[in-house]
Amino acid sequence: LNKPSFSEIINKHLCTYREKQSEYPVLAINNENHARPLFIRPLQNTLNHLENADRNILSQKELLQKQLNSINLLECQISERDKWVNDRNTWIKDRDQWIQDRDNLIKTLQQQIVDRDRWIQDRDEIIEMYKQNIDKKPSF
Repeated sequence: LNKPSFSEIINKHLCTYREKQSEYPVLAINNENHARPLFIRPLQNTLNHLENADRNILSQKELLQKQLNSINLLECQISERDKWVNDRNTWIKDRDQWIQDRDNLIKTLQQQIVDRDRWIQDRDEIIEMYKQNIDKKPSF
């Protein structure tokens, strides 16, 4: 009725809208001097939103700390397992060396038995030869 300006019309609409909504629109003017509504939450809603965000962040930090503790425990268990595996590998290496030493000793003993048997045979042949020579009378 009073021929209000464009800005006054928008402000009136925004005020009416503000009374009905939980978010408050305000008038924003861009670089081309065009007015458009910009919705802003009331301060309490914003504070509640920030508190929820803080709680979520704390909850995520707690979860991350639990996961970090789990990772540290797993790393410790892996380290202990690796030590056990290294010890086991050393024992296996020692065992394999002992087996090789044993096998070499067995080969040596087998060769000694073969040699002994040959010496016994040689001895028996010599003894038999002496017996034959003793039984023979000299022929002079």
